[in-house]
Amino acid sequence: MNDQRVLPPLLVLVAFYALASCAGSPSDMTSSESQEESTREWDTVEPLLIAAAPVVPTLDISVELFAPGISAEDRSPVAAVRRLESQLLAGELRETLVRSNQWGVVRLVPTASSLTPVSIRAGIAVSDGRDLVLDVVVKDAMGALWFEYTMAYRQQFAADDGLDGIFNA
Repeated sequence: MNDQRVLPPLLVLVAFYALASCAGSPSDMTSSESQEESTREWDTVEPLLIAAAPVVPTLDISVELFAPGISAEDRSPVAAVRRLESQLLAGELRETLVRSNQWGVVRLVPTASSLTPVSIRAGIAVSDGRDLVLDVVVKDAMGALWFEYTMAYRQQFAADDGLDGIFNA
């Protein structure tokens, strides 16, 4: 039963590694982001663990649309791409959780509900086409924090196709 404690955070961590297709331009980075980059430890991709059969009973999960990390008033093309990216990344996380065969119903929702046993909320902190930094919070229906983590992914090769093949599943 130790797998049940390790797999939920691990699957969420692995799911966010797929989030390599980023919006924005390097010129959008502030000097504080440049300083952060020199000290940031980049996460490495791990294979997705797929269960032969789900452990009964399974927990339902709601994946909230990611917070794009830009102001609502921003109408620039970069902002439009970031908004779209926040939706695509949430959808990719949902698909990964479904493919893992470890969970019950996995829903993509605009906002989490206390009726869902587990909810995942994430926000895009940095997204510039190569680097992606996400702030992730996972809570249960009682409001208990499962984990809070800042994930950093750096695309290694220009030829990488964004979300394709990141999970190795």
